[in-house]
Order: sequence, then C-alpha cells, then structure tokens
Amino acid sequence: MGELLTKLRNEGSLKLHLSMRDGTFRDLSGNGNHGTPNDGAILGKTRNGIGLKCNGSTSFMNCGNDASLNFTDKITAAAWIKASGRLAGTSGIVVAKDDDIAGRAWTFIVQNNGTMDLFGGGGGGVANSVGAIPYGIWTHVAWVYISATSVAYFINGILDTITAVGIPAMVSTTANVYIGGRSFAGSLLPFHGEIDEAIIANDDLTETEVAQLMAETKPRGM
Repeated sequence: MGELLTKLRNEGSLKLHLSMRDGTFRDLSGNGNHGTPNDGAILGKTRNGIGLKCNGSTSFMNCGNDASLNFTDKITAAAWIKASGRLAGTSGIVVAKDDDIAGRAWTFIVQNNGTMDLFGGGGGGVANSVGAIPYGIWTHVAWVYISATSVAYFINGILDTITAVGIPAMVSTTANVYIGGRSFAGSLLPFHGEIDEAIIANDDLTETEVAQLMAETKPRGM
C-alpha cells in the first residue's frame, strides 16, 4: 500500500479499497467491505493484471452497506477502468451507493458518450465532465464531492472539470455500495468492460493527491 493510501487508512478516511491484485475481492481499507460478484461479474486476468470484468448486461459487484460507507459530507471515489463499449442511450456505473430498496445516496457513471456524471440522492445530476473516457484504454477516473458546494472530475490524475452550480445533496441511506452496476429492477446501468483498484474515501482529495492515488494504484504492465 502506497504512502497516500496508508495515510488515508491510518486516519480512518479510507472506507473501501478493492485492489484485486491478490486475486480476491477483499477490501484493503480495514473496514471489511469485501465485494460479492453478481451474475456475470468475474475476477479475471486482464492485460494489466487482475481486475473485475463486467459483461455490460447483468453483472456488478456488491460491497454491502456497512456504516463505514454511509457518509455525506465529503467523498472521493476513484478507479481504473477500461470501457469495452456501451449501448446507445445507456450509461455505465463505475461505483454507486444506490438501489431500488433503500434509495440513492450517490451514483458515479460514465455516459454513453464517454463523459462522467454524478447523481445525488434527489436524482439530480451535476454537469458532465468536459473530457471523455476512451474505449479500450485503461484510464484512471475520480470525482471529489465537497459538502454540497462543489464537484470535481479527474481523468488520469488531472483536473478535468470543477463545478459549484446545481450540486445535489448526498443523502444518508442504507443502500449497498456497488461496483460496475446496481441492484435496481429494470435499470441496472451496467458497466461494460474492466474495473480495477476501486476506492472510496471520506475525504476531499486535492489534484496532487488524486495524481498520487493514480500512481499508487496503477495496474501492473502500464
């Protein structure tokens, strides 16, 4: 574990870290938020090591709803992703605390045009990122939310967009946290591709820290 990840863990702000490098869905944050794959989601060898493979239709990973994942003041979520493709008019969830039983706290998605979007508990979305995620290329993505005042999107450790307009509230719910989709009848919003090094922190990381996080979690072979 790198210097920044160790610092976040020691401070108690690292809430979820699914590295998957050890061939498991074990949470390295110390909170026990281990992943359970749903239909079609597998832990498989990728070009850059081991990661979660999502089929774009029914697969995702469930990380549960432990109290350590229920916070609303400041949030950083990040992952390495490799998008295989998206169906026209659909979006794919990277990470979300959102289901059709407990309701939405927040949902981080990649739109079908490759831009990133964040939806809050009320359903409203923040303005999309300016940059788009490419197909077929490992890309580090992150968003940072600061207490209903601003949201920043990062692509490969570089600030892409920051907005302070129309920021939705992140609500407290008992919804599970999901990687690559969600449990929601008729609207799974499944990601099609590979996801690695998924991280959630109760912290508002700076651009320098996001770049450091990217470096510390870079998949092997890149």
